[in-house]
Amino acid sequence: MTRCTDGSFRPRFVPNFKGTMNNSRRWKSIAIAIMVISSLAATSQTAKTLVNVDRAGVALHGYSATSYNGEDSPGKGNPQYRSVYHGAIYLFENVAEKEKFERNPEHWTPLFGGFCVYGVSQGRLDDVNPARYIRYSMDRELYPEGKLLLFQDSNAFAQFSNDWDGNLKKAMTNWSALVASRGQ
Repeated sequence: MTRCTDGSFRPRFVPNFKGTMNNSRRWKSIAIAIMVISSLAATSQTAKTLVNVDRAGVALHGYSATSYNGEDSPGKGNPQYRSVYHGAIYLFENVAEKEKFERNPEHWTPLFGGFCVYGVSQGRLDDVNPARYIRYSMDRELYPEGKLLLFQDSNAFAQFSNDWDGNLKKAMTNWSALVASRGQ
């Protein structure tokens, strides 16, 4: 996959698969289909966003997105060090954290807009306790440290953990519908 200037990803085309694609017409058809699907996905991803923010528009209850590294407890951000991404304000403990976030905000923002992942798996947009989190890696190459998953409380984490794969699939399916109906 190749990152485009708009932040979306498009497939990187490899012209030779040694005998698997001898027919250039067939190759062109597949390439066009992949491009159409990719552009539709990119359009739907950028059309609406949905982020868990407070009344002032601050995400993660003011905690620094880059402080969720699994080593220490997440730290509260300072309003002096702020960045806006997808309409939400992210606060950071220092300028180095802010710069780290701005180099690759998609890496540091939580999955499911910062809403409770278990709630999303149930079709709800539940608030979170910023200290209840894990980092989960679906793609180690793209996100070596994992993506941030937040939970409302330890009960939500326990319920989610009962069927990790099933709940994650439900959350991904429900997230699309929630963004379509509640996103801006």
